[in-house]
Order: sequence, then C-alpha cells, then structure tokens
Amino acid sequence: EEAFLTLTRSAYSQENLPSSEDSVTPDKFQKFDAQSAGDAVSREASVQTLPVGQLGSLLTARIRGSTSSQTLLLIDGRPVAGAALGTQDLSEIPTEQIDHIEIMRGGASALYGPNAIGGVINVITKHASSSEEPGGHVGYESASYKRQIGRFDIGSRQGPLDYFVFGDQQWESGFRDNSDARDYNIGGNAGLLMGKAGKLSIDLSSYRSDA
Repeated sequence: EEAFLTLTRSAYSQENLPSSEDSVTPDKFQKFDAQSAGDAVSREASVQTLPVGQLGSLLTARIRGSTSSQTLLLIDGRPVAGAALGTQDLSEIPTEQIDHIEIMRGGASALYGPNAIGGVINVITKHASSSEEPGGHVGYESASYKRQIGRFDIGSRQGPLDYFVFGDQQWESGFRDNSDARDYNIGGNAGLLMGKAGKLSIDLSSYRSDA
C-alpha cells in the first residue's frame, strides 16, 4: 500500500488521509499527456497553474488562491523554491522523473515554514524497481508546430546497489515567429543499502531551456 509522507513527515496510510491531501500518480496524468510536474497537477482540485507561455517558459502553481511564493515545492521532501531559493518552476521536472506527487492543501507552516502558507507540492522521484534485470522505456512523439519529444529511462537493482537514469528532449517551432523552443532534461539517482546504517543516496539532474 502506498504511504503518504508529506502530511506528518512519516508514513501515513492513504486510507486515513483528510480530504485536503491527495496523491497524483502517473496513471492519472498520462491520460492527458502531461510533460512536466506542472502539467501533472494542473487538473487537481484547488491547484491553479500559471504558465506564462509555451515550451521553455516559466510554469508556477498556487493552491487555494495563495500566491506561488506561498506554495512550497519539494522534491523528495527537500525545498527547491521559496524566499531564499527563488520562484518555483514546475516545467523543469519531467514526468520521467516522477513516481507520484503528494499535495497538501492549506497552511502547513508548522511543518514546513512560512513558504507553505497555501500548501505543499512534494514530487517523489522514481527509483529502480525491485527487479534485478535492467528495465526501461524509450519513446518518441510528434505534434503540430513541428513539436517533437524524445524520452528514455532505465533502472536496475543489483544486491545493495540500485540506479535510475532518465532524460528527455523537446523542441517546437511555436505558433508565431520567433517562438522556437528547446528543452533538455537529464538526471538520475544511485543508492547503496548500508544495513542498519540506512541508505546512501545520490541524486543529480540538469535542465536547460533555449527559447
């Protein structure tokens, strides 16, 4: 059974969640061809995404009418936006990286500080499956305005070691002159189980946008 971590920072049963908390899983957002974390949460209740343009432009979110600076964005529980870190951009997180997204609606300042007045969006990233055989996906899509998307992911687990690597490239000509855009994403993680000492984990990712 999936556990919800963001509410109490410890495993919490989905069955016992209040109505203001929710999880967004790939089987939900793949139905409408979401390309980023911003697309994935765009159809959730009380979550408003604010794109400022097409591919390569900033995509922020706010919960229950709060501003984007009052909505805290986390990746695996670590803040990636806020007063000291700048404005969140959910377009920088590709769906290939997402295992699921946890959403807390309403003030969570007691747990997460003043940047969580409106709520919290916590992106839980993918890691290798339990299978020891390498597994992955490769995909290609094309659409109007010469839009093309290439993506891949691969992961494996061998004894105490595991790894997961993902990447994608998107480009389009845009619907007007001088609106060409290209996005590049690549990243991954590696982990080493250390018995009672826990797990050593390394996460790396790179995002580049040319618009």
